[in-house]
Formats: sequence, C-alpha cells, structure tokens
Amino acid sequence: MPSVQTIIEEYKKRNLTERLYLFLQHPDLRQVFTQIDNDEVDTEFKRLLNSQQRCMTSHVFLSYCFSGLHFFIKSIFGNNINAKRKED
Repeated sequence: MPSVQTIIEEYKKRNLTERLYLFLQHPDLRQVFTQIDNDEVDTEFKRLLNSQQRCMTSHVFLSYCFSGLHFFIKSIFGNNINAKRKED
C-alpha cells in the first residue's frame, strides 16, 4: 500500500475524474484532498484577479495617455480646431 505522502502527491497530479476516485478510495484523506482543491481554487482566483487588475491598469494608463494627447494637441492648435474644420 502506498504511503500517505505518495497518495497526496498523486492526487495533486491527477485530473478531476481521477481525483474523485482517490477521494472515494481514501476517506481518511478527504480533508487533506479538500484543502488541496481549495488552495488550487484560491491560487487560480488570485491569478485571474491579478490579470484583470493588470488589464484595468493598462486601460487607465491608456486613458491618461489619450487625455494627455488631447491636451497636447489642444495646446498646439488652440481651441479653434473644430472651427477650422467647419470653414473647410
């Protein structure tokens, strides 16, 4: 019979179906298996949250860039940009 540590390592490597079989075969380790699953879900959630925050940060950065560009163009051409277009 494999050691407890070996079973736990095997559980971490397995897909969901195989994990279910291990979960059912080893009732004494169910609490450990559940903790492993919870830790993996937490890790994945944090990874997704961080990637979303990076996207939001990029969005805010681009917004600032475009706002800065708008004010830069306005400072060069003044407020009469729209008036010049109407004349053309």
